[in-house]
Amino acid sequence: MGFLKILLIVILFAGSLVARGQDAVDFSVTNLSMIGKMKFNLGDMMGQPFTAGNYINVRGSAFLLDSFTSAVVVLNNGKAYSYDKIRLNLYTNQVHFMTPDGKEMIAGDGVVKKIFFFFTADSSRPTVYSSGYLPISGVTPYTFLEEMNQGDYAIVKQTSRTIVNDVGTSATPMGQHFVDQQMYFVLNKKAHQLNKWKKGAASLSAILPDESARIDQYVATHRLSCRNVQEAAEVLQSLSIQK
Repeated sequence: MGFLKILLIVILFAGSLVARGQDAVDFSVTNLSMIGKMKFNLGDMMGQPFTAGNYINVRGSAFLLDSFTSAVVVLNNGKAYSYDKIRLNLYTNQVHFMTPDGKEMIAGDGVVKKIFFFFTADSSRPTVYSSGYLPISGVTPYTFLEEMNQGDYAIVKQTSRTIVNDVGTSATPMGQHFVDQQMYFVLNKKAHQLNKWKKGAASLSAILPDESARIDQYVATHRLSCRNVQEAAEVLQSLSIQK
């Protein structure tokens, strides 16, 4: 991916970093000139080598994608770096990266605050994961949540990957496999708050009472139920566009 494309994408998404005590990202001209040109060893910040021993007998994958992919990461100091080989562990909520000598490493907890994954050929639409949220319903400051839309308000998705035992007879040793549990939240970036979304337009209005009139108007005009993520994200995105 070209440096100019990465530069533009990071600028467009810069305002969406939501970290406790870290509301702005340093995207100075000097810093931006480094993106795609410098490599930062995430392992320097309390990182550790990764071994797959714990997952050998578990069916499925602990990762968002098994394969490594290109990404732009934003660190807790606001600096952004481009990586060719990054993957996100949904079981541990840790960022894995490959060193130049082919070693898989795990970044230190809290070092990476935001990740822009480029899974498709459309580089203008990265998949964005961010952390640094205030604790709520199983979310910790180290939990990575997927941002479903941009703007002052957003739907964010938590995918928790856990290991469960297979159902079997007592005479047969049980195997294990990964399962996903998903939960959705409404993120108020102004107040740095997460609230669990229970689906439906009424839940959006209850979570954002100051915006309830605009939410109700948009839902009525466009005949939306907001029972799915796409419609809810559309409504929240419209709140920023309507300003």
